[in-house]
Amino acid sequence: MPEPGSDLLTPVTALVAQVADVPADGLDARSRFTGFAHWSSLAALRLLTLIEERLQVRLDLREYFATEDLGGLTALVARGRNADVAP
Repeated sequence: MPEPGSDLLTPVTALVAQVADVPADGLDARSRFTGFAHWSSLAALRLLTLIEERLQVRLDLREYFATEDLGGLTALVARGRNADVAP
């Protein structure tokens, strides 16, 4: 059985790769944002905007900035999607 949010790993990875200017095939759930050579707060904001626009989800800014790796970000997006659907 796949982990919650695993269906989002591919699109989230693609957006991270785009913003960080790194190949997507070199990323996995353990990839840390601090490991990207050109990562900055501006890059983080660009990624947040892309995720919210393209994946149709609103993320809590504090939780987003506390997220350290791709797996955590994917889980945050999954929770955000579930919250948007909840009654």
